[in-house]
Amino acid sequence: MLFDECYNLAFTQQNKNKDIPEGGAKGVILLDSSWSTTLDSQGSGSKLLGSSSQSPAAMRSAFTFYLNALLDCMMPQKNFLYAGHMQGKPELLFFGPDENTAGFMDLGAEIAHHRGYSYWKALTTGKSVSLGGVPHDTYAMTTTSVHTYVIELLSELGEDESKITKFQTGG
Repeated sequence: MLFDECYNLAFTQQNKNKDIPEGGAKGVILLDSSWSTTLDSQGSGSKLLGSSSQSPAAMRSAFTFYLNALLDCMMPQKNFLYAGHMQGKPELLFFGPDENTAGFMDLGAEIAHHRGYSYWKALTTGKSVSLGGVPHDTYAMTTTSVHTYVIELLSELGEDESKITKFQTGG
């Protein structure tokens, strides 16, 4: 069921963003039910991970572990991992904010920078301007901007918005 949901989200995103090379890849972090009580290397668990898998601390920890695991794969030469499948080409992934991760985009860029990832500024979208982010609302890349486009299109066509029914969901 979880795989189906992730696949369907990716499929929808791929169709929605058909002209964007990254397309619609999605990732899922599925935590073991005992994960939030697992001890870290210093012998404490709940302080680092939070009291449940849904706590803000646990979500941050899960994102951090997930990102670090993928950075390991994207920087195999620094981590002594097998890199033969790409035949000398770098593995490039990009992260965008989604369910429960929007607040971690700055953190993702900062971790990648700290670890020496060459493309750390491009790794995450939705990050602060100070980290190289582009404000989506300023440059017309949000649901709000799509709505603004529709309003302007209706005006250009001479249609009165109050006289029609329109429905918009998603971004």
